[in-house]
Amino acid sequence: MEYEVFDGFRKNSKLHHSNDGFFYRVKKVRLSSTSLSCIKPNCTARGMIYFYFIGLIRNDRFEVIGLHNHDPDMEYLSAVRVKSQILYRCSTELTSLKVIYDEEITQLNHVNTQLTYTSFLRTMERARAEAQPSIPQTLLGYAGNLSDPRYRHLFLTSSNEELYRGYIDGGVEAGEAVVFISPAMMK
Repeated sequence: MEYEVFDGFRKNSKLHHSNDGFFYRVKKVRLSSTSLSCIKPNCTARGMIYFYFIGLIRNDRFEVIGLHNHDPDMEYLSAVRVKSQILYRCSTELTSLKVIYDEEITQLNHVNTQLTYTSFLRTMERARAEAQPSIPQTLLGYAGNLSDPRYRHLFLTSSNEELYRGYIDGGVEAGEAVVFISPAMMK
């Protein structure tokens, strides 16, 4: 049976899915297999992934052991994908968190029951905070943040033009400066 591995709701978590509406998390990894357990509490169904080699090619076999005591949840994968898209936008855009949430959730109306704004707000705030540069202690550190491509989107004008032009170190006597020039003045 084919299966896919993707990021779960929690940070650094991985979920396994075999396109049947049931999802599993890793329970134990062994040399030749990985045992999985269903993500639903009190479900006794388990999954196993067996690894075997044919020459140098590794093949995996996914097998479900036992019966699930709940219905398949075909919407869970959509919820996880929407969550990933929301977190990506939180870390790369300066758009309001509520606007990002509303835009992404409206694409999949049925997911709204699993992923509410209030329950997800702290996670969105954390994703945005982790994407921000640390507060610099010197002007040179500030200039470094301004020129770093990871933070470029934070320092653009409304028309997507850069104001930052450079850092000047005049030595002990003259001091140091960070230079900003309006794009209109450059023309």
